[in-house]
Formats: sequence, C-alpha cells, structure tokens
Amino acid sequence: MRININKTYLDAASNVRKGGVRAVILLTAVLLFIAFQSVLLYAFFLSTNISYGAAAPKIILDKTEEIYITRLASIIEFSGCNFAGGDYEKIARANMNTIEIELISVLDSSSGDSLETILTSRRLLFNRPYSFKSIRSAVCVLEEYAKINLKDKNPAKAVTAINSILSLAMVLQIGIDSQKAIICDMLTNAFKRRAVRLIDEMLKSGVKIDDALIDKLIVKFVKYEKRCDSFADALRHEKEGFCGNIENQLYARRPGDNRFNQFAAFVLFKTSELYYGGIAEHYAAVLDKAIAASGLKFDSADRKLEELSNLDRKINKSRIYPLALLKSEINPIVLFSLPSFDKIYRDHLSQSARSRAAIIKLSLRRAKNNETAGAAGGSRGISEVDGRDKASAGINKLKNMEPVKSNGWITIDPFTDKELLYKKSETGEITIYSAGYDMKDDGGNFSAGLDIEL
Repeated sequence: MRININKTYLDAASNVRKGGVRAVILLTAVLLFIAFQSVLLYAFFLSTNISYGAAAPKIILDKTEEIYITRLASIIEFSGCNFAGGDYEKIARANMNTIEIELISVLDSSSGDSLETILTSRRLLFNRPYSFKSIRSAVCVLEEYAKINLKDKNPAKAVTAINSILSLAMVLQIGIDSQKAIICDMLTNAFKRRAVRLIDEMLKSGVKIDDALIDKLIVKFVKYEKRCDSFADALRHEKEGFCGNIENQLYARRPGDNRFNQFAAFVLFKTSELYYGGIAEHYAAVLDKAIAASGLKFDSADRKLEELSNLDRKINKSRIYPLALLKSEINPIVLFSLPSFDKIYRDHLSQSARSRAAIIKLSLRRAKNNETAGAAGGSRGISEVDGRDKASAGINKLKNMEPVKSNGWITIDPFTDKELLYKKSETGEITIYSAGYDMKDDGGNFSAGLDIEL
C-alpha cells in the first residue's frame, strides 16, 4: 500500500514538473520570438525616417468662434495662474472684483447669445490644449464666490456664478485640442454637481429669488442637459480619441526625445501589436461592446459594463502572471488603458438625475412664487399643501408647465425610465429622489444607499 501511495505521489509530481517545463519552454519561445522581432524592428527603424506623429486635426472657426475660444482659453490659463491653491474661500474673498471682471463677465452667458451658441455646438470647437487643473481652479473659486454672496443675501450675484460654472462645464463638451476623451464628460458631471449643490443651498437659504433669475437657470440647465453627451456618445468620443492617439502619440517622434527613447516606444507598441494584435482595433472592439451595453436597461448594462471594466481580472489573479499575460487574447496595453465603465456609467446617470431634480426644484420655486403672488385669490403654495396626494398634485402641475411640458424627460428617473420619486416630511418638505442602483422604491432609504437623494 505504501508503495502504491509513493508511486501515485511520484507520478503526480512528475506531471507537475512536466507542466512547469512546458510553461518554461513556451515562455522562452515567446521571449525569443519577441527579441527576434525587436531586432527586425530596430533595423527597420534605423533604415527609415518615417514619423507616425500627427497633430490633432485643425478646425476652421469663424471670427466670433475664434474670439470666444480665445477668451475661454485665457480664462482657464488665468485661473490656473492666479487661483491655484487649497483655500478657495480665502482666494475668492481676496479676488471678488477680479472674479467678476475676468471670469463672470465672459462666462455668465445670456440665452441665445454667441457664447451659449458655441457652448451648445455639437462640433469639437476647442482647437487647443488646456489644463484640467486650471479649469477646476476656476470652478472652485466661482463656487466659493457664490457661497459668499448667498451668505450676504445676494442671490443675483450667486446666480451669475452658478451660470458661469455651467458654462465651464460645457467648455469640456466642446472638446480639447479638437478631441474629447471620456474624462471631459466626467469633469462636466463633476462641475454640474457643484452647480446643483449651490442651487439647493440657494433654495434652502430663505432668500427671495426673482423669477427672472430662476428662469435663467432653468433655461440654461435644460439647454445644457440636452446638449451634454449621452453615455454612449461619451464612449464614442473616447474610442475615436484613443484610436487617433495611437498613431498621433504612441508612435510619434516628439521633439526633444532622443533616438533611444523613440526606438524604445516604437518597439514596445509595435512588438505588442505583432504578438497580440492591433492596439487600436482591440480597444475599439471593447468600446463597441460598452456602447452596445449602454443601450440596455440599467441592471443589464451595469452588469455588462462591470465585466468589461475587469477584463484584466483573469490575468491579475493568475498564479503564473507572465504566462497569463502572454496568453491574453486582448493586447495588455488595451487592458491597462480601459476606463472603469461601470463606475463612470453610474456617476453619469446619478448626475443626470440630480440635474433633472434641480430643474424640478427651480420650477417648483417659480410656481410657489406665482401662487404666493396670487394668494389674495385663495390659492396656496405648493410647499404648504397637506397630505401626500396634494403634494403629488402640486408636482404633477409641472407637467402642464414649461419647461417640463415640452421636455418630458425632466421628470424621468434615468435608472428606471419611470417617474422620479418623492416623499413628504412631517414639516411639509418634499424630497425628490431616484430609485438608484437597485431600481426599486425603498421609501427614500438614503442611509443604506438604496435610494439616491436628489
């Protein structure tokens, strides 16, 4: 019996050794193949003078567009130079007049003016690079400017700052250097989130807000929300930009690079393509799957996008990492370059819901102003109605009012494609919320993260 056990053990050990030998042989063969290809590539590189680099496509702007693009670029650069730092409240208080003259005077657009026309354009108008850090500095200092004016009971100036933040959010929608990566849409959502928070703070502050100011924000939010990329459009821009940059950047001979650095980059990407396949083709194939998934219902889309975000999981969990890497069906450069589709998708829908709720809240305040003005006739404000049914009737009035009447999507929850939800507190305050990631009405359960408070 002992002999049989030992024999079985030895046979198993022999099989393990054979498997290890096969793995080593395969790895050695692949490395030799890559080394051989590198020699060929180096010979090709030395014998040619081909440049794979190309600048971003230049676009033709008319005179008005060029003037405004130059102004916007100057504002971003100015903010990066003058408003950088951590204490934005302190910076804002020290530069109130500068903010009004340098930023708000340009960014506080009026309905139908040239700037708004440019910001709602579907073309990638911004034909030069700019710093994301600098545009964030501009938004942060405008946010603090708005908060300071709300504390000073000056909603008119706060609205100009909120409107200016929305303008900067839309700058990202007209591109960067004639292209647009998905980070542009992520920053657009982040900036709109700041604007929504300011609107909530303004509505809860108790200050009187003129109808003209409310209408200004409503019109802007509706126009800009309709203009912002859908998630599928954001992915299409990402695909186009990435695939274009494969040729424009990854293989480019950039000024200042020495010959060895040029060769190293060239060999790295070209060798990976010879072994795994084209980087651009693989990236486009994954993005096409993500684009298709974004058209599904939220639960199905979320699940599929989570899978696409973790295509490298099999490699990362492998016990023999180099071998798993070599056996990958997708070019590893692509795997390590993929965005977190599911997280970006959730953030995109969450912000879409918040923006819609902001429009509803502003419309409710305007309706309340109108009813308060007509109180002599016996009408009561929406926030003063008693009972859930009457509260519902108050909100439903908006469906027959502009802008909701001609923009039915405003009251729709992006997660469920059904009506946004609401609850009424004992004090009569109405809270609007989304069903969130589980797509169910959990009664406004925000602490457990089941519903999303808007």
